[in-house]
Amino acid sequence: MSQMGDFGIGIGIYFSTTMALAIILFIAGILSLPNIIYLSSTDYSSDNYVHDNSILLESSAMCADQTFVPCPDCPENKWDDDDALNRFGYAEGSNETLAFAKHNECEGAQTRLGMVNVVVIIFLVISLSLFSQWQSRQEEAFDIDEQTAQDYSIVVDDAPPDVINPDVWKEYFERLTDGEHVTVVTLSLNNGPLVKALVEHRLLKKKLRRLVFDAYRRSNNYSLDNLDHLKLLAEASPKVPAWIRYLFCNQPAEGKLPGWLKILTCGLVTDAVTVYEEYVALETYIETLSQQNYEVTDVFITFENESGQRLALQKLDVGSYNIMRQHTSHVPQDILFGADQVLLSVSEPAEPSAIRWADLATDWMTRLKGLCLSFILTILGLIISAFIVSQQNGAEVALYIALMNGIFPFLCRTIVNFETHPDEGDRSLSLYWKVTLFRWVNTAVIIFAATPFTHSLSDNDDDLIPSIYRIFFAELLAAPAIILSDPLGHFERHIMAPRYAKTQDEINSYMRG
Repeated sequence: MSQMGDFGIGIGIYFSTTMALAIILFIAGILSLPNIIYLSSTDYSSDNYVHDNSILLESSAMCADQTFVPCPDCPENKWDDDDALNRFGYAEGSNETLAFAKHNECEGAQTRLGMVNVVVIIFLVISLSLFSQWQSRQEEAFDIDEQTAQDYSIVVDDAPPDVINPDVWKEYFERLTDGEHVTVVTLSLNNGPLVKALVEHRLLKKKLRRLVFDAYRRSNNYSLDNLDHLKLLAEASPKVPAWIRYLFCNQPAEGKLPGWLKILTCGLVTDAVTVYEEYVALETYIETLSQQNYEVTDVFITFENESGQRLALQKLDVGSYNIMRQHTSHVPQDILFGADQVLLSVSEPAEPSAIRWADLATDWMTRLKGLCLSFILTILGLIISAFIVSQQNGAEVALYIALMNGIFPFLCRTIVNFETHPDEGDRSLSLYWKVTLFRWVNTAVIIFAATPFTHSLSDNDDDLIPSIYRIFFAELLAAPAIILSDPLGHFERHIMAPRYAKTQDEINSYMRG
């Protein structure tokens, strides 16, 4: 297990966490054995009342030992839901009409049950607290064992925007760390539109190469890296008729289709000439953006030794409040930066491959808007899911919940695209919280809120405990089935790749799994 970090820190943490949680939950199960034995015995429920559900529920708190008892003060409106009519009724007496309600005869309210539950809860609280500390030590151990650029680097957040000379940063940090050699200085600029345009330029070039690939194979002297050759190859490639382009790709005011539909359909009918024109226009746009002046947003400093990184982090650790308020009089004067004598906010950065360079300079308001939009979409998904659950019953509810818990993570990846994050770690954390919130509410909260209190312990198919059992059983089967069957992966590998991949890069993109 100690070597799992060789596959990446995240992989090592995942497997060590899974092992630790399995041990904790196993011990919690052992501590719960007295309750399990009691609930499955005749001390809890009489042998004369045997439910028809799974044998796995015999050790649950589900109670089939029920009988009608007089309840003269019970208001009828407490039993007015559709599934509670069989739990309340009237009987004609000699002088009056008597009300009866179904009563659980199981001996559930026992002190020993509560004491065992308290012990298990205390054990879980202590264990998970210790587990959190152990997990932090494991992460540090994996990080020390695997040497990467992150271990030698620091990042200056919200750096002075006008200090664009890397030599200034190099001299400052070498002086700050008593001569520790700075190997690399990387300046991040607020050039997000330029970075995104360059990414789009690369994607358009790949698309253009795919569209002209057949013409390229028929040619002898053309190159896919030459812009003039790409134009000739585009003109020699099949063209979409003008009337189809007019119908699907013209401006909304000129055609017959709504604008939103044109956005979806235009990409299906574009030809090589159209993509070439977009490609040339994008190159012009990139040249314009390249001539603009950009300010510094973040600075990445990479030292030759780890000691340089640790010394810089130690000396510049003066408290968030002092940095935010720029209380320079409260700190050593030799750590102040530049002519303006400012305090720098530094931290250990993410891995270079995890940094989202196009979103690094995004302002906080744009990030807040994206987070709010994605949160609203997640809540909307929960509302729709709750409505569908309310319209289903029995086994259909369990199957639907299990399927939605398996499908929603894929939908959530699209929702998170509305957000902007400085690195993949923040993006993954946002994705994790949304998926966790959805699965928790969809699996536990909705079914609990939709079940009347009088159906909490009874043994009918639509009652709480049998419903939760079916949900867990469906989850146990559905999630691995979706992962192992990999329908999207099979579609890409066996349908898309043989028919649409024209280059090795495209084939590789379909084979990622």
